[in-house]
Amino acid sequence: MRVRIFVLRDGKQVEAGQIVLTPEGLRVRGPEAATLDGVCEEPVRDLESGEMLDPESDPEGWLRNLMYTYRSAYLRAGPAEEED
Repeated sequence: MRVRIFVLRDGKQVEAGQIVLTPEGLRVRGPEAATLDGVCEEPVRDLESGEMLDPESDPEGWLRNLMYTYRSAYLRAGPAEEED
């Protein structure tokens, strides 16, 4: 499972990297991975329950809800999707 992170550059959404669920946990990869490392440390709110999800204790739930919490004028998370 993965979530793609997009950055706004010259008025267009460009993929900055991905947060990927691996057997070892969440990993960041892509051209701007260093910028995205801190994202994996912050809890996000579960859209259905309203509870906070920790990336270490519930990485799949965290990925599925990241798009609802992580967005700004510069960066945004796309939906969780299965890897190719």
